Amino acid sequence: MKQVNAAIVVFCVVAVSCSAGAKISGGQTTKGAVSSTGQDHDGLSLLTQLHQVVTARASASIHHAATPEFLTNMLTMASSLARMSNTTVDDSVFAAITASMKSTISNILHVRVDADYRNLENKMVAFKDLFKACDKNLGEGKKSSEKKQQDVPALAKSHATCRAEEAVKFVDKNACQSSLQTSRLVQSTGCDIVINYGQDESTSLCAPKLTETAEQYNRRMISEFKSRLDTIRLQKSLCQNASSAVDSQENACVQEESDLQQKRETCNRIQETLDSKACDVGRMMNTTCQAYHACRGQTMYSFSLAENTTEASAQSLQKEYESLTRVECLLNNLGSGQAELDACMDQQVDSTHLKAKKTKPDDCQACEMLAEQPGTKEYEQEVFGGLSADSPAAPCTASCCIDI
Repeated sequence: MKQVNAAIVVFCVVAVSCSAGAKISGGQTTKGAVSSTGQDHDGLSLLTQLHQVVTARASASIHHAATPEFLTNMLTMASSLARMSNTTVDDSVFAAITASMKSTISNILHVRVDADYRNLENKMVAFKDLFKACDKNLGEGKKSSEKKQQDVPALAKSHATCRAEEAVKFVDKNACQSSLQTSRLVQSTGCDIVINYGQDESTSLCAPKLTETAEQYNRRMISEFKSRLDTIRLQKSLCQNASSAVDSQENACVQEESDLQQKRETCNRIQETLDSKACDVGRMMNTTCQAYHACRGQTMYSFSLAENTTEASAQSLQKEYESLTRVECLLNNLGSGQAELDACMDQQVDSTHLKAKKTKPDDCQACEMLAEQPGTKEYEQEVFGGLSADSPAAPCTASCCIDI
């Protein structure tokens, strides 16, 4: 008997829908397809059309939010059906179609509304993961920067030590040059005495005295020459010693200059490594911050768009839920009095459980870029401010310095 009734229901649905000429596409009805007074169709025909609308909505392969026009037409059809005087709930075909429609609304459409709302919530919750991904990348970038930055203090200390040693070398070189000047002065003085010895004396020294015999003259000359020979030998020895001292001092100064240059080159290499490391750290920090801000900015933009569309979609789901609830009420009160039907239409349906929840993203994390960039005054003061004037830092040749 149940199989026969089911066959009758299917036959009647097809037959009546064909004769009624209802236009349904994608869960929507054309305006004017159903008369709100029920004058153009009997109760079963109107019920069949409403069933078609509900079924089409439930079986749509691509689900979109119900339009206000669709919900208004569906509710108008249900209201018109409920107010028809010839509606007979005892008729088996009528009852079967009504039960099928109520089941579709309860088990499919209401369930779909709830599922759509959960999808909206899940979509907004997913943004938390996107924001967390930005924060995670920032944290990893900071760790890499900090790890690379650990080498910078040690290099700065090594560089400062090297420059201090260079300053000592510079002082030693200057002291050597000063000693060399003194040695050259001594050499010049001593050797000039040898070169100019006796040139300023008059020839009267060699003239014989009036009371002097020839023998006395010869003895005096021999004594004078011996004395002068001893003096000139002494002066010559002093000149040679002074010249040797100059040669030795010159060699020492050449070595001091060489030592200074070698130390300076060593310090310059350490500084080059230091500046390059600082450039790498600065570049990594800047890249990390720029990437983080771009990630947050793009995610925040998408979040704002999604928040607006989610709120609009949630409002549509609320309206659909309210309309479906009123349709259910009307189907449960077919043939009832005016008061019951008005109560169905005027009831305040609680749809607050479908209201869009405001989601606030976590605050943007602080991300600092390197303030003391190699080549800048800040960097020079911070890293090289304590260096001696005798051993200043070399010009920066690192990549980021060239870009400045």
